[in-house]
Amino acid sequence: KAWIPQLFLILNAIKFYLVWIFSYMWLYKLNKHSFASFISATIITFSGWTLFFYHYNLFLDAFIMYPLILIGIDEYVLLKRYKWLTLSVGALAFINFYFMYMFVPFMGLYFWFRELTLNEFELKKFVGKTFKFIGLTLLGISLSAFVFIPSISIILQTPRLSEFTLNQLFDHVA
Repeated sequence: KAWIPQLFLILNAIKFYLVWIFSYMWLYKLNKHSFASFISATIITFSGWTLFFYHYNLFLDAFIMYPLILIGIDEYVLLKRYKWLTLSVGALAFINFYFMYMFVPFMGLYFWFRELTLNEFELKKFVGKTFKFIGLTLLGISLSAFVFIPSISIILQTPRLSEFTLNQLFDHVA
């Protein structure tokens, strides 16, 4: 029991290292300057936003996925590969659904920005690619929801909820 606090420190250090590595990978793909990527990844890793969630391990896990999602968006825009995007969105939604829906607006804006700056603008292609991006994001979220189906089944079979009918369960809403 005495080692548990020290193990959390090591685990958080590994998480910060992974945030730095993945941020460096994403930023290096953007600008191809190693020093600028190094400094920017360090700023992202030790920003107040990341350090605020240091004591909340489940929140810090989500920060590892953000640069991976951005790498997936870049691969989708440049190379039309979508597996990385869908799997990283699914992993983030599984790790922390709250941070997922908080990150979705930024994902959309980042996708539009990258699409408009890297590809020629044609309205039909832009709208089609946007709808495909929305579908891939929803597919990633549904992949994470598929994992929760057994948990929902178990929760609904507990004695606390099984004695209620559906009408009684939602009486407080009306």
